Amino acid sequence: MSFYNTLACYYDEIFPPDPDFTAWAVKYLSEFAPGARLIDLGCGTGNLLLSLLQAFPGKYQLLGIDASEAMLEKAQKKILAGRFRCGDFTKLKDYFPELNYAAVFCTGNTLVHLTAYDDIENFIGKASSLLADNSLLVVQIINYFKRINGDTIKSLSPVKTGNLVFERNYRFNTEKKIIFQGVITDTKNGTRFENDAVLLPVLPEQLQGLLKKYFTHNSFFGSFKMEPFDRFSSDAMVSISRKQL
Repeated sequence: MSFYNTLACYYDEIFPPDPDFTAWAVKYLSEFAPGARLIDLGCGTGNLLLSLLQAFPGKYQLLGIDASEAMLEKAQKKILAGRFRCGDFTKLKDYFPELNYAAVFCTGNTLVHLTAYDDIENFIGKASSLLADNSLLVVQIINYFKRINGDTIKSLSPVKTGNLVFERNYRFNTEKKIIFQGVITDTKNGTRFENDAVLLPVLPEQLQGLLKKYFTHNSFFGSFKMEPFDRFSSDAMVSISRKQL
């Protein structure tokens, strides 16, 4: 987690809150009763939860799990009434034993940090069991179908903001998993940090199949702007799965 602890210092500049998510939340989450629990898995510095707090001041209970203590320290300062835990997001029931969540979020390509496809299915099944009737599981992943060409995979474009450059390089290892090399360069002072992480190349149809196994109502979009997902052109896939008993 040393890289993500380092990334915490720059995270908000590289990945500011998404106004499209805020607009989506205002439209689709206002139906929940006051006090409903909303949890963000892999919450980082808390920007998604901050968007929810700003959209619904004081209305909902906001919870987050992340593996980086430095990220969570920033998140707690933004959402003073939020409840946060540091650790493996698949163990959300251990950290927050409450049932009946109104919404579970797993965005920002967090899901593919799991080490096996069985782990992804187990997580989706567990999330389904923790959701109340008519509640939501929201997942966002990179559309790897668009990036994979045979034995090669195309890297993401670098993020450039102010003095920072965040390079996101991809390559396959011998097990056909993705080696994600993140490189942060501060062009003002010349500092550079880099680290590798192993990701699962989860294809859209694989995630869609697992979600349909546990949820009867699923919608798939290219972003929180809610345009239809297209496996050939969309950079990401946002899935919105509703649990109905």
